[in-house]
Amino acid sequence: MSNEELVRGFAFDNLYAKKESGIFVDASDLPPVVPFKRLVGAPLIPLPERMPELGSLGEAFAGLVGPVRQVDAPRLEKLAALLSYDLGLLRREVMHRYNNHRAVPSPRCLYPSELYVWMPGGADLDEGLYHYLPTEHALELVRPGGRAWLEASLGVTLEGVEVVALLGLEFWRVCYRYGDFGYRLCNLEAGHLAGNLLLVGSALGWQGQVRYQFVDGWLHEALGLPESEEACAGAVILGSRLPASLDRVEARSRPERSEPLQGQWHASGGTRFTAQTARLREAARASNLESLGELRRPAGPAGMVSPPAASGLDRLYARPLVDALYERNAGVGPNGLAPDPVPLPGPLVMQAMAAALSPYRHDSGPLPHVRPCVDIHAVAVRVEGLEPGIHRYQTETGKLELFRRGIDSLALQKTYLVQETVNVAAHGLVWFLSTDVNAAFSRWGARGYRILLMEAGLVMQWLSLAMSARNLLARASLSYAERPVERMLGLAGTTSTVVYQLLVGTTRCQGYRLDLRPWS
Repeated sequence: MSNEELVRGFAFDNLYAKKESGIFVDASDLPPVVPFKRLVGAPLIPLPERMPELGSLGEAFAGLVGPVRQVDAPRLEKLAALLSYDLGLLRREVMHRYNNHRAVPSPRCLYPSELYVWMPGGADLDEGLYHYLPTEHALELVRPGGRAWLEASLGVTLEGVEVVALLGLEFWRVCYRYGDFGYRLCNLEAGHLAGNLLLVGSALGWQGQVRYQFVDGWLHEALGLPESEEACAGAVILGSRLPASLDRVEARSRPERSEPLQGQWHASGGTRFTAQTARLREAARASNLESLGELRRPAGPAGMVSPPAASGLDRLYARPLVDALYERNAGVGPNGLAPDPVPLPGPLVMQAMAAALSPYRHDSGPLPHVRPCVDIHAVAVRVEGLEPGIHRYQTETGKLELFRRGIDSLALQKTYLVQETVNVAAHGLVWFLSTDVNAAFSRWGARGYRILLMEAGLVMQWLSLAMSARNLLARASLSYAERPVERMLGLAGTTSTVVYQLLVGTTRCQGYRLDLRPWS
Protein backbone atom coordinates (compact mmCIF):
# COMPACT_ATOMS: atom_id res chain seq x y z
CA MET A 1 0.00 0.00 0.00
CA SER A 2 1.38 3.41 -0.97
CA ASN A 3 1.58 6.33 1.45
CA GLU A 4 -1.17 8.12 -0.45
CA GLU A 5 -3.47 5.09 -0.29
CA LEU A 6 -2.82 4.73 3.43
CA VAL A 7 -3.60 8.39 4.16
CA ARG A 8 -6.61 8.38 1.82
CA GLY A 9 -8.16 5.46 3.68
CA PHE A 10 -7.46 7.09 7.02
CA ALA A 11 -8.89 10.41 5.78
CA PHE A 12 -12.24 9.02 4.68
CA ASP A 13 -12.61 7.00 7.87
CA ASN A 14 -11.72 10.19 9.73
CA LEU A 15 -14.30 12.26 7.86
CA TYR A 16 -17.22 9.88 8.36
CA ALA A 17 -16.67 8.38 11.80
CA LYS A 18 -17.61 10.34 14.87
CA LYS A 19 -19.62 9.92 18.02
CA GLU A 20 -22.14 7.56 16.46
CA SER A 21 -19.30 5.18 15.55
CA GLY A 22 -17.88 5.16 19.06
CA ILE A 23 -14.72 6.97 18.03
CA PHE A 24 -14.56 9.08 21.17
CA VAL A 25 -12.33 7.58 23.85
CA ASP A 26 -13.61 7.15 27.39
CA ALA A 27 -11.33 9.51 29.30
CA SER A 28 -13.37 9.73 32.48
CA ASP A 29 -10.64 8.11 34.57
CA LEU A 30 -7.75 10.04 33.01
CA PRO A 31 -6.14 13.10 34.58
CA PRO A 32 -6.71 16.50 32.92
CA VAL A 33 -4.23 17.52 30.24
CA VAL A 34 -1.94 20.48 30.95
CA PRO A 35 -1.57 22.11 27.51
CA PHE A 36 1.93 23.50 28.08
CA LYS A 37 5.43 22.10 27.72
CA ARG A 38 8.88 23.15 28.96
CA LEU A 39 12.41 22.72 27.71
CA VAL A 40 14.09 21.89 30.99
CA GLY A 41 17.44 23.61 31.41
CA ALA A 42 17.00 26.03 28.49
CA PRO A 43 17.67 29.77 28.89
CA LEU A 44 14.44 31.74 29.46
CA ILE A 45 14.11 35.13 27.72
CA PRO A 46 11.19 37.28 28.99
CA LEU A 47 9.24 39.09 26.28
CA PRO A 48 8.24 42.74 26.71
CA GLU A 49 4.76 43.50 28.00
CA ARG A 50 4.70 46.67 25.94
CA MET A 51 3.33 45.92 22.47
CA PRO A 52 2.52 48.03 19.39
CA GLU A 53 -1.02 48.88 18.36
CA LEU A 54 -2.46 46.40 15.84
CA GLY A 55 -4.95 48.65 14.05
CA SER A 56 -8.29 47.34 12.85
CA LEU A 57 -9.32 43.87 11.71
CA GLY A 58 -10.14 45.34 8.29
CA GLU A 59 -6.64 46.76 7.90
CA ALA A 60 -5.20 43.35 8.73
CA PHE A 61 -7.40 41.68 6.09
CA ALA A 62 -6.44 44.31 3.52
CA GLY A 63 -2.74 43.67 4.17
CA LEU A 64 -3.03 40.02 3.14
CA VAL A 65 -2.87 40.99 -0.55
CA GLY A 66 -2.18 44.73 -0.49
CA PRO A 67 0.33 46.96 1.24
CA VAL A 68 0.76 46.21 4.93
CA ARG A 69 0.66 48.84 7.66
CA GLN A 70 3.85 50.63 8.59
CA VAL A 71 4.63 49.81 12.21
CA ASP A 72 7.56 51.57 13.86
CA ALA A 73 8.31 49.49 16.93
CA PRO A 74 11.22 47.41 18.29
CA ARG A 75 11.17 43.93 16.80
CA LEU A 76 10.93 42.19 20.17
CA GLU A 77 7.77 44.17 20.95
CA LYS A 78 6.36 43.10 17.58
CA LEU A 79 7.32 39.48 18.27
CA ALA A 80 5.69 39.69 21.72
CA ALA A 81 2.44 40.88 20.13
CA LEU A 82 2.58 38.20 17.43
CA LEU A 83 2.98 35.37 19.93
CA SER A 84 0.65 36.74 22.61
CA TYR A 85 -2.20 37.25 20.14
CA ASP A 86 -1.74 33.85 18.55
CA LEU A 87 -1.15 31.32 21.30
CA GLY A 88 -0.94 33.47 24.42
CA LEU A 89 -3.46 33.20 27.25
CA LEU A 90 -6.09 35.91 26.70
CA ARG A 91 -8.95 35.29 29.13
CA ARG A 92 -10.43 32.89 31.66
CA GLU A 93 -14.19 32.37 31.62
CA VAL A 94 -14.77 31.58 35.26
CA MET A 95 -18.19 29.91 34.87
CA HIS A 96 -17.13 27.88 31.84
CA ARG A 97 -16.12 24.24 32.24
CA TYR A 98 -13.29 24.76 29.74
CA ASN A 99 -12.16 28.15 30.82
CA ASN A 100 -8.67 29.13 29.56
CA HIS A 101 -9.05 30.75 26.15
CA ARG A 102 -6.62 31.93 23.50
CA ALA A 103 -7.00 33.68 20.14
CA VAL A 104 -7.83 30.41 18.35
CA PRO A 105 -10.45 27.84 19.36
CA SER A 106 -9.50 24.38 20.55
CA PRO A 107 -11.66 21.35 21.45
CA ARG A 108 -12.35 21.53 25.19
CA CYS A 109 -9.44 24.01 25.45
CA LEU A 110 -6.99 21.10 25.16
CA TYR A 111 -4.70 23.10 22.83
CA PRO A 112 -2.36 20.62 21.16
CA SER A 113 -0.61 23.55 19.45
CA GLU A 114 2.90 24.77 20.20
CA LEU A 115 4.70 27.73 18.64
CA TYR A 116 8.38 27.88 17.76
CA VAL A 117 10.04 30.89 16.17
CA TRP A 118 13.27 31.70 14.40
CA MET A 119 14.66 35.22 14.19
CA PRO A 120 17.92 36.46 12.68
CA GLY A 121 20.46 37.79 15.13
CA GLY A 122 20.32 41.34 16.48
CA ALA A 123 21.34 43.45 19.44
CA ASP A 124 18.20 42.40 21.34
CA LEU A 125 18.16 38.67 20.54
CA ASP A 126 20.66 36.17 19.15
CA GLU A 127 19.77 34.16 16.08
CA GLY A 128 18.16 30.92 17.10
CA LEU A 129 15.17 28.63 17.27
CA TYR A 130 12.95 29.49 20.24
CA HIS A 131 9.89 27.99 21.91
CA TYR A 132 7.09 30.27 23.11
CA LEU A 133 6.01 29.66 26.70
CA PRO A 134 2.53 31.24 27.15
CA THR A 135 2.41 30.81 30.93
CA GLU A 136 5.49 33.02 31.31
CA HIS A 137 5.08 35.12 28.14
CA ALA A 138 8.69 34.24 27.42
CA LEU A 139 10.95 32.44 24.96
CA GLU A 140 13.00 29.32 25.61
CA LEU A 141 16.12 28.92 23.49
CA VAL A 142 15.86 25.55 21.74
CA ARG A 143 18.93 25.75 19.50
CA PRO A 144 21.27 28.64 18.60
CA GLY A 145 21.51 29.49 14.90
CA GLY A 146 19.11 27.33 12.91
CA ARG A 147 19.04 29.17 9.59
CA ALA A 148 20.68 26.33 7.65
CA TRP A 149 18.16 23.86 9.11
CA LEU A 150 15.19 26.00 8.11
CA GLU A 151 16.43 26.79 4.60
CA ALA A 152 17.13 23.12 3.96
CA SER A 153 13.85 21.91 5.47
CA LEU A 154 11.53 24.51 3.96
CA GLY A 155 13.29 24.84 0.61
CA VAL A 156 13.51 28.63 0.90
CA THR A 157 15.95 31.45 1.26
CA LEU A 158 15.58 33.41 4.49
CA GLU A 159 17.22 36.53 3.09
CA GLY A 160 15.00 39.45 4.17
CA VAL A 161 12.87 37.25 6.43
CA GLU A 162 12.27 38.65 9.93
CA VAL A 163 10.37 35.81 11.63
CA VAL A 164 9.64 32.16 10.88
CA ALA A 165 6.86 30.67 13.03
CA LEU A 166 6.70 26.87 13.20
CA LEU A 167 3.43 25.21 14.19
CA GLY A 168 3.88 22.20 16.42
CA LEU A 169 1.14 19.69 17.30
CA GLU A 170 1.21 17.41 20.33
CA PHE A 171 -1.43 15.02 19.01
CA TRP A 172 -1.88 13.09 22.24
CA ARG A 173 -3.37 16.10 24.11
CA VAL A 174 -6.49 15.77 21.95
CA CYS A 175 -6.30 12.14 20.85
CA TYR A 176 -6.41 10.73 24.36
CA ARG A 177 -10.05 11.86 24.34
CA TYR A 178 -10.93 11.71 20.63
CA GLY A 179 -8.86 8.83 19.29
CA ASP A 180 -7.98 8.99 15.58
CA PHE A 181 -10.53 11.75 15.08
CA GLY A 182 -8.10 13.97 16.97
CA TYR A 183 -5.88 14.14 13.87
CA ARG A 184 -8.57 16.14 12.14
CA LEU A 185 -9.07 18.39 15.16
CA CYS A 186 -5.34 19.06 15.52
CA ASN A 187 -4.75 20.03 11.89
CA LEU A 188 -7.83 22.24 11.80
CA GLU A 189 -6.43 24.03 14.86
CA ALA A 190 -3.07 24.42 13.10
CA GLY A 191 -4.95 26.09 10.24
CA HIS A 192 -6.64 28.48 12.69
CA LEU A 193 -3.20 29.33 14.04
CA ALA A 194 -1.68 29.88 10.57
CA GLY A 195 -4.54 32.17 9.55
CA ASN A 196 -4.22 34.13 12.76
CA LEU A 197 -0.45 34.49 12.33
CA LEU A 198 -1.03 35.96 8.87
CA LEU A 199 -3.57 38.48 10.21
CA VAL A 200 -1.59 39.56 13.26
CA GLY A 201 1.58 39.65 11.17
CA SER A 202 -0.19 41.91 8.66
CA ALA A 203 -1.27 44.19 11.52
CA LEU A 204 2.37 44.37 12.65
CA GLY A 205 3.60 45.42 9.20
CA TRP A 206 4.74 42.00 7.99
CA GLN A 207 3.84 40.25 4.78
CA GLY A 208 3.35 36.53 5.27
CA GLN A 209 3.53 33.21 3.48
CA VAL A 210 2.33 29.81 4.71
CA ARG A 211 4.54 26.83 3.95
CA TYR A 212 2.54 23.61 3.95
CA GLN A 213 5.34 21.50 2.44
CA PHE A 214 8.77 20.83 3.93
CA VAL A 215 11.09 18.00 4.93
CA ASP A 216 9.41 16.99 8.17
CA GLY A 217 12.18 14.94 9.71
CA TRP A 218 14.76 17.71 9.44
CA LEU A 219 12.49 20.22 11.17
CA HIS A 220 11.67 17.74 13.92
CA GLU A 221 15.37 17.07 14.42
CA ALA A 222 16.18 20.79 14.54
CA LEU A 223 13.59 21.30 17.30
CA GLY A 224 14.39 18.07 19.10
CA LEU A 225 10.79 16.88 18.82
CA PRO A 226 9.97 13.27 19.70
CA GLU A 227 8.03 12.24 16.59
CA SER A 228 6.03 9.72 18.60
CA GLU A 229 4.36 12.64 20.41
CA GLU A 230 4.71 15.85 18.38
CA ALA A 231 4.96 16.91 14.75
CA CYS A 232 5.39 20.16 12.86
CA ALA A 233 2.24 20.95 10.86
CA GLY A 234 3.40 24.02 8.94
CA ALA A 235 5.36 27.25 8.94
CA VAL A 236 4.50 30.92 8.48
CA ILE A 237 7.25 33.17 7.10
CA LEU A 238 7.00 36.90 7.90
CA GLY A 239 8.89 39.97 6.76
CA SER A 240 8.23 43.60 5.95
CA ARG A 241 9.45 43.14 2.36
CA LEU A 242 9.27 39.47 1.44
CA PRO A 243 10.68 38.60 -2.00
CA ALA A 244 8.20 37.69 -4.73
CA SER A 245 9.47 34.12 -4.46
CA LEU A 246 11.12 32.49 -1.48
CA ASP A 247 11.55 29.15 -3.20
CA ARG A 248 14.94 27.51 -3.42
CA VAL A 249 14.00 23.92 -3.95
CA GLU A 250 17.13 22.31 -5.35
CA ALA A 251 17.84 18.96 -3.74
CA ARG A 252 20.01 19.39 -0.65
CA SER A 253 21.37 17.05 1.95
CA ARG A 254 20.57 17.14 5.61
CA PRO A 255 22.45 20.02 7.26
CA GLU A 256 25.26 19.23 9.62
CA ARG A 257 24.36 19.66 13.26
CA SER A 258 26.28 22.57 14.75
CA GLU A 259 24.86 23.87 18.01
CA PRO A 260 23.39 21.41 20.55
CA LEU A 261 19.85 21.42 21.90
CA GLN A 262 19.78 23.77 24.87
CA GLY A 263 17.73 21.59 27.18
CA GLN A 264 15.58 18.48 27.40
CA TRP A 265 11.86 18.40 26.71
CA HIS A 266 10.09 17.27 29.85
CA ALA A 267 8.21 13.98 29.81
CA SER A 268 4.81 15.06 28.54
CA GLY A 269 2.87 11.91 29.26
CA GLY A 270 2.01 11.24 25.63
CA THR A 271 3.68 7.84 25.77
CA ARG A 272 0.73 6.65 27.88
CA PHE A 273 -1.52 6.90 24.81
CA THR A 274 0.58 5.24 22.12
CA ALA A 275 -2.01 2.47 21.66
CA GLN A 276 -4.86 4.95 21.04
CA THR A 277 -2.84 6.94 18.50
CA ALA A 278 -1.01 4.18 16.60
CA ARG A 279 -3.02 4.49 13.35
CA LEU A 280 -3.01 8.25 13.56
CA ARG A 281 0.78 8.38 13.88
CA GLU A 282 1.13 5.96 10.97
CA ALA A 283 -1.02 8.26 8.77
CA ALA A 284 0.91 11.32 9.96
CA ARG A 285 4.24 9.71 9.05
CA ALA A 286 2.88 8.63 5.66
CA SER A 287 2.11 12.26 4.80
CA ASN A 288 5.67 13.39 5.63
CA LEU A 289 8.11 14.47 2.92
CA GLU A 290 11.56 12.90 2.87
CA SER A 291 13.23 15.37 0.48
CA LEU A 292 12.65 18.68 -1.28
CA GLY A 293 12.25 16.75 -4.51
CA GLU A 294 8.81 15.64 -3.26
CA LEU A 295 7.46 19.22 -2.99
CA ARG A 296 4.53 19.84 -5.33
CA ARG A 297 3.70 23.09 -7.11
CA PRO A 298 0.35 22.21 -8.71
CA ALA A 299 -0.95 24.33 -11.56
CA GLY A 300 -4.45 23.75 -10.25
CA PRO A 301 -7.76 24.42 -11.97
CA ALA A 302 -8.73 27.96 -12.91
CA GLY A 303 -11.24 27.96 -10.06
CA MET A 304 -8.41 27.94 -7.56
CA VAL A 305 -7.42 31.47 -8.53
CA SER A 306 -9.37 34.14 -6.72
CA PRO A 307 -10.87 37.25 -8.24
CA PRO A 308 -9.39 40.49 -6.93
CA ALA A 309 -9.47 40.72 -3.16
CA ALA A 310 -12.58 42.22 -1.61
CA SER A 311 -12.25 45.99 -1.37
CA GLY A 312 -13.19 48.23 1.53
CA LEU A 313 -12.49 45.66 4.26
CA ASP A 314 -10.62 48.30 6.28
CA ARG A 315 -13.89 50.27 6.49
CA LEU A 316 -16.21 47.29 6.94
CA TYR A 317 -14.24 45.90 9.89
CA ALA A 318 -13.11 48.99 11.72
CA ARG A 319 -13.11 47.33 15.14
CA PRO A 320 -9.62 47.02 16.64
CA LEU A 321 -8.07 43.64 15.92
CA VAL A 322 -7.11 43.18 19.58
CA ASP A 323 -10.77 43.48 20.56
CA ALA A 324 -11.91 40.99 17.91
CA LEU A 325 -9.30 38.51 19.12
CA TYR A 326 -10.08 38.98 22.79
CA GLU A 327 -13.87 38.85 22.35
CA ARG A 328 -13.94 35.87 19.97
CA ASN A 329 -16.21 33.38 21.67
CA ALA A 330 -18.17 30.21 21.02
CA GLY A 331 -21.11 31.38 23.09
CA VAL A 332 -21.14 28.34 25.33
CA GLY A 333 -21.90 28.97 28.98
CA PRO A 334 -23.17 26.94 31.91
CA ASN A 335 -26.52 26.45 30.13
CA GLY A 336 -25.19 25.32 26.77
CA LEU A 337 -25.54 27.17 23.48
CA ALA A 338 -28.89 28.90 22.99
CA PRO A 339 -28.58 32.41 21.51
CA ASP A 340 -31.48 34.84 21.27
CA PRO A 341 -33.43 33.99 18.08
CA VAL A 342 -33.21 37.47 16.53
CA PRO A 343 -32.30 38.40 12.93
CA LEU A 344 -28.67 39.01 12.03
CA PRO A 345 -27.61 42.00 9.89
CA GLY A 346 -27.61 40.86 6.24
CA PRO A 347 -24.56 42.67 4.83
CA LEU A 348 -22.23 40.90 7.25
CA VAL A 349 -22.81 37.55 5.48
CA MET A 350 -21.35 38.68 2.17
CA GLN A 351 -18.64 40.76 3.80
CA ALA A 352 -17.49 37.92 6.02
CA MET A 353 -17.31 35.36 3.20
CA ALA A 354 -15.36 37.77 0.99
CA ALA A 355 -12.92 38.38 3.84
CA ALA A 356 -12.61 34.70 4.78
CA LEU A 357 -11.81 33.69 1.19
CA SER A 358 -9.17 36.39 0.80
CA PRO A 359 -6.29 35.28 -1.42
CA TYR A 360 -3.11 34.70 0.55
CA ARG A 361 0.46 33.64 -0.12
CA HIS A 362 1.38 29.99 0.29
CA ASP A 363 3.67 27.42 -1.27
CA SER A 364 1.07 25.07 -2.70
CA GLY A 365 -0.83 27.11 -5.29
CA PRO A 366 -0.33 28.23 -8.89
CA LEU A 367 0.08 31.96 -8.11
CA PRO A 368 1.64 34.08 -5.34
CA HIS A 369 -1.81 34.90 -3.96
CA VAL A 370 -4.43 32.16 -4.16
CA ARG A 371 -7.80 31.84 -2.48
CA PRO A 372 -8.25 28.88 -0.12
CA CYS A 373 -9.52 25.68 -1.79
CA VAL A 374 -12.66 25.80 0.34
CA ASP A 375 -16.32 26.35 -0.61
CA ILE A 376 -18.92 27.91 1.67
CA HIS A 377 -22.64 27.21 2.07
CA ALA A 378 -24.73 29.58 4.17
CA VAL A 379 -27.86 28.22 5.85
CA ALA A 380 -29.77 31.45 6.47
CA VAL A 381 -32.30 31.00 9.29
CA ARG A 382 -32.84 34.63 10.28
CA VAL A 383 -30.71 37.05 8.26
CA GLU A 384 -32.04 40.48 7.27
CA GLY A 385 -32.42 40.84 3.51
CA LEU A 386 -31.60 37.20 2.83
CA GLU A 387 -34.32 34.71 1.98
CA PRO A 388 -34.43 31.82 4.47
CA GLY A 389 -32.83 28.81 2.86
CA ILE A 390 -29.53 27.34 1.75
CA HIS A 391 -27.20 29.56 -0.27
CA ARG A 392 -23.97 28.76 -2.08
CA TYR A 393 -21.19 31.33 -2.27
CA GLN A 394 -19.96 31.79 -5.84
CA THR A 395 -16.28 32.64 -5.57
CA GLU A 396 -16.02 33.76 -9.20
CA THR A 397 -18.69 36.45 -8.80
CA GLY A 398 -18.61 37.03 -5.05
CA LYS A 399 -22.38 36.49 -4.83
CA LEU A 400 -24.72 34.06 -3.10
CA GLU A 401 -26.82 31.64 -5.12
CA LEU A 402 -30.05 30.37 -3.53
CA PHE A 403 -29.94 26.59 -3.69
CA ARG A 404 -32.97 25.66 -1.59
CA ARG A 405 -35.77 27.85 -0.25
CA GLY A 406 -37.00 27.57 3.30
CA ILE A 407 -35.59 26.08 6.47
CA ASP A 408 -36.81 22.90 8.13
CA SER A 409 -35.83 23.73 11.71
CA LEU A 410 -36.36 20.18 12.96
CA ALA A 411 -34.25 18.68 10.17
CA LEU A 412 -31.53 21.26 10.82
CA GLN A 413 -31.53 20.43 14.53
CA LYS A 414 -31.27 16.72 13.80
CA THR A 415 -28.03 17.23 11.86
CA TYR A 416 -26.35 18.16 15.16
CA LEU A 417 -25.01 15.34 17.30
CA VAL A 418 -25.18 17.09 20.68
CA GLN A 419 -28.95 17.62 20.90
CA GLU A 420 -29.17 18.31 24.61
CA THR A 421 -26.90 21.38 24.78
CA VAL A 422 -27.21 23.19 21.43
CA ASN A 423 -30.26 24.82 19.90
CA VAL A 424 -29.14 25.00 16.26
CA ALA A 425 -32.32 26.63 14.95
CA ALA A 426 -31.97 29.54 17.40
CA HIS A 427 -28.89 30.69 15.47
CA GLY A 428 -29.46 33.17 12.71
CA LEU A 429 -26.90 31.59 10.42
CA VAL A 430 -25.02 28.32 10.00
CA TRP A 431 -22.02 28.14 7.69
CA PHE A 432 -20.65 24.88 6.30
CA LEU A 433 -17.20 24.60 4.72
CA SER A 434 -16.65 21.92 2.10
CA THR A 435 -13.77 20.85 -0.06
CA ASP A 436 -12.93 18.28 -2.73
CA VAL A 437 -10.88 15.64 -0.92
CA ASN A 438 -9.99 13.75 -4.10
CA ALA A 439 -8.70 16.95 -5.71
CA ALA A 440 -6.54 17.61 -2.64
CA PHE A 441 -4.87 14.20 -2.99
CA SER A 442 -4.40 14.80 -6.73
CA ARG A 443 -2.70 18.14 -6.07
CA TRP A 444 -0.59 17.29 -3.04
CA GLY A 445 -0.42 13.50 -2.82
CA ALA A 446 -0.35 12.02 0.68
CA ARG A 447 0.03 15.57 2.07
CA GLY A 448 -3.40 16.51 0.69
CA TYR A 449 -5.54 15.66 3.72
CA ARG A 450 -3.35 17.68 6.08
CA ILE A 451 -3.34 20.72 3.77
CA LEU A 452 -7.11 20.74 3.14
CA LEU A 453 -7.76 20.60 6.91
CA MET A 454 -5.38 23.46 7.58
CA GLU A 455 -6.98 25.59 4.85
CA ALA A 456 -10.42 24.93 6.33
CA GLY A 457 -9.11 26.00 9.74
CA LEU A 458 -7.59 29.15 8.25
CA VAL A 459 -10.91 30.14 6.64
CA MET A 460 -12.81 29.35 9.84
CA GLN A 461 -10.51 31.60 11.89
CA TRP A 462 -11.14 34.49 9.52
CA LEU A 463 -14.92 33.91 9.56
CA SER A 464 -14.92 33.72 13.36
CA LEU A 465 -13.04 37.00 13.72
CA ALA A 466 -15.33 38.70 11.22
CA MET A 467 -18.24 37.70 13.46
CA SER A 468 -16.42 38.74 16.62
CA ALA A 469 -15.86 42.18 15.09
CA ARG A 470 -19.66 42.49 14.90
CA ASN A 471 -20.21 41.31 18.51
CA LEU A 472 -21.64 37.95 17.43
CA LEU A 473 -20.87 34.51 18.81
CA ALA A 474 -19.27 32.09 16.39
CA ARG A 475 -18.98 28.44 17.36
CA ALA A 476 -16.68 26.37 15.15
CA SER A 477 -17.99 22.84 15.39
CA LEU A 478 -17.57 19.31 14.11
CA SER A 479 -20.56 17.92 15.99
CA TYR A 480 -22.71 17.38 12.91
CA ALA A 481 -23.68 14.24 11.01
CA GLU A 482 -21.89 14.42 7.65
CA ARG A 483 -24.22 12.35 5.46
CA PRO A 484 -27.45 14.21 6.35
CA VAL A 485 -25.67 17.57 6.03
CA GLU A 486 -24.27 16.71 2.62
CA ARG A 487 -27.74 15.64 1.44
CA MET A 488 -29.17 18.92 2.79
CA LEU A 489 -26.52 20.95 0.94
CA GLY A 490 -26.86 19.02 -2.31
CA LEU A 491 -23.35 17.54 -2.04
CA ALA A 492 -24.38 13.87 -1.85
CA GLY A 493 -22.98 11.97 -4.81
CA THR A 494 -20.39 14.67 -5.56
CA THR A 495 -16.67 14.68 -4.78
CA SER A 496 -17.09 17.46 -2.21
CA THR A 497 -17.13 16.75 1.52
CA VAL A 498 -18.19 18.96 4.43
CA VAL A 499 -15.22 19.50 6.74
CA TYR A 500 -16.31 22.23 9.19
CA GLN A 501 -19.33 24.10 10.56
CA LEU A 502 -19.79 27.55 12.11
CA LEU A 503 -22.86 28.46 14.17
CA VAL A 504 -23.50 32.22 14.36
CA GLY A 505 -25.88 34.04 16.68
CA THR A 506 -26.31 36.91 19.06
CA THR A 507 -23.98 36.70 22.01
CA ARG A 508 -25.15 36.35 25.59
CA CYS A 509 -23.31 37.12 28.79
CA GLN A 510 -21.35 34.02 29.70
CA GLY A 511 -20.39 35.07 33.20
CA TYR A 512 -17.33 36.71 34.69
CA ARG A 513 -14.17 36.93 32.56
CA LEU A 514 -10.66 37.31 33.88
CA ASP A 515 -8.26 39.16 31.55
CA LEU A 516 -5.03 37.14 31.30
CA ARG A 517 -3.14 39.32 28.83
CA PRO A 518 0.41 40.17 29.99
CA TRP A 519 -0.26 43.90 30.42
CA SER A 520 -3.64 43.52 32.19
